[in-house]
Amino acid sequence: MKKKLIFVTVNSVGGVLDYTNSLASIFKKKNEIKVIKTNKKKNIIKNNNFNKSNIVILQYSGYGFANKGAPFWLLKEIISLKKKVKKIIVIFHELYAVSYYPWKSAFWMQCFQKFIFKKLLKISDYAVITTKHNFNKYSISNNNKKIIYLPIISSVGEMIKFKHKKENLIVVFGLSNTRTNTYKKFGINLFIWAKINKFKIIDVGPKITDLDILDSLKKNNVQKLGLLKTKRINYLFKKAKYGLLDYNLKFIDKSSVLNTYGAYGVIPIINDNKRTSLVLKKNFHYLSSLPKSINKNNQISKNIWNWYQTHNLLKTTNKISNLF
Repeated sequence: MKKKLIFVTVNSVGGVLDYTNSLASIFKKKNEIKVIKTNKKKNIIKNNNFNKSNIVILQYSGYGFANKGAPFWLLKEIISLKKKVKKIIVIFHELYAVSYYPWKSAFWMQCFQKFIFKKLLKISDYAVITTKHNFNKYSISNNNKKIIYLPIISSVGEMIKFKHKKENLIVVFGLSNTRTNTYKKFGINLFIWAKINKFKIIDVGPKITDLDILDSLKKNNVQKLGLLKTKRINYLFKKAKYGLLDYNLKFIDKSSVLNTYGAYGVIPIINDNKRTSLVLKKNFHYLSSLPKSINKNNQISKNIWNWYQTHNLLKTTNKISNLF
């Protein structure tokens, strides 16, 4: 008998929705699937039928469900669902924000965000945490065996067999804000480096709105491809040698951009020298700056691809299905 899986996820373009769709596409082969896309104060209970055979999989990202990142309405709905369904699994893409600056809303909202996270963690039958840092904090230290650790999967497919030969392509991938911040952090040195080393820079993702960045991309002949279908990205990323990213290394395992690079053996160049990662090694899985030599780091491509294989789509779906 097929299981009835009901995904509750954000209704906005991005890694969380992509992750949901990837899981749903695999699980629907052997299960009955329903995906509920919602964000601000939509009544999940009244608008959908639930019963004791249902397994609810909540894809949680606070800011995806509420502007200030504290969706009390969602917590209330999940509490109501607890007695109506067979099981609730929460996949935490975000836990809560931390800010030390009173002029930022996260400073005032973090206690509420943390309250909701802990309540959802307690309510859930199983929880998936996507960063080793947070997993260690909430599972190992408390000996909580209902929590499992799983990094994010690629949002745009995977390279099944490792390809050794790469071309002089450097990709900048992700949402517009992600790419804008990446270009700002790497600055003019990126374009100088690409020209000297004869690399083509390819920009993939939603349209960037920052006028200064757009002008800089135009002047430096960056190829802007916009949103691409998975088949096209698959072809392109198999050839790309490097991928740029500006991201907090402390939480790098939950980056869909990083995991997409890993899925295709694209060597990540991550601009964050202030922190270290619990899962990636510098100069082994990634580079922290544009390389002076481009011929001595082919092994890094294999290393990041091997790391991704430990939690690729098949292994991720197998681990989650074991929770049903």
